[in-house]
Amino acid sequence: MDDMDGDELAAMAQRLDHGYNQVDKLYYEVARACGLPECSYWMIYDIVQHGGSRPVAALCSEWGYSKQTINSALKHLSMRGLVDLVYAEGSRKNKVAQLTVEGVRFSKRFIAPALDAEVKALSTLTATERKRFEALVNKYDAALSLELTKLKEAILEETR
Repeated sequence: MDDMDGDELAAMAQRLDHGYNQVDKLYYEVARACGLPECSYWMIYDIVQHGGSRPVAALCSEWGYSKQTINSALKHLSMRGLVDLVYAEGSRKNKVAQLTVEGVRFSKRFIAPALDAEVKALSTLTATERKRFEALVNKYDAALSLELTKLKEAILEETR
């Protein structure tokens, strides 16, 4: 069925982990070069990707950061004058993060080039390779999430 043994698969997993970590490090460095903490960078990136406005609840549900970390990141962006936090239409509870005029300027200078870099990197693959790459990454991520969730639950059960 598979021509790789457990040791070869473990070595491959390690190479993939190193690759993911190298990309994470590059994004961290880009965020710092922009003068932002990493989570603040990702929040403004996401807001830009969604047309300049994003419900805070959506940011909290879709990113792997705690709600407190995301709210701190948004507060940082607000204090920098890049994002306004306003109540969603018809709500006294749910907030929306939206780019300010300064946030739009900042995004054109710092976020748009990062988005362009991602597009350029993907354009080095053929259309068939891009589809296959996305499918494989999604399949691997889903399987890894399942396995790590089971591991976490086993560890928590063992340490009770």
